[in-house]
Amino acid sequence: MFLAAPIAYLLYGESPVLSKGPRRRPLGIFGWSALGLGFGVFQPFVAGGLFIPFGRLFLALYEGVLAPGDMLMASIDIVLLSPVRVVTTGGPLLLTALIAAPFFAGGAWVIDRVNTSKSPGASSYGSWATATLLGLIAVGVAAFGPAELLAKLG
Repeated sequence: MFLAAPIAYLLYGESPVLSKGPRRRPLGIFGWSALGLGFGVFQPFVAGGLFIPFGRLFLALYEGVLAPGDMLMASIDIVLLSPVRVVTTGGPLLLTALIAAPFFAGGAWVIDRVNTSKSPGASSYGSWATATLLGLIAVGVAAFGPAELLAKLG
């Protein structure tokens, strides 16, 4: 997830404003599908190895369970144990991330198509509006979707 966007920008990013080169073309559904698959494979391992343990660490600090002086040792512990936590914490997230990958790819493809539009209004503001709309739909499904279905999806 965290590498997909910078790599996509480096490969398909806009030319500089003063460039005489052609405008960039949209990546296409197959390119975004490959990036979505990369997101689906790598996101659970990065989240399970680092972000979830660090989130728990900061929550323990906030709740007073962990003293501020213990943060350095606990952070080193998280980093050194991240290969183990990738499997134990990130492994169960793999199915959910692979289910989310097609939604990532489809949404990114739509946003990319709007962003590379020849219309100045659509290319300037359309990608923000599309991203906001897709985000609100995802939050609405997560908030108001049937609990049984959401539990099965992870």
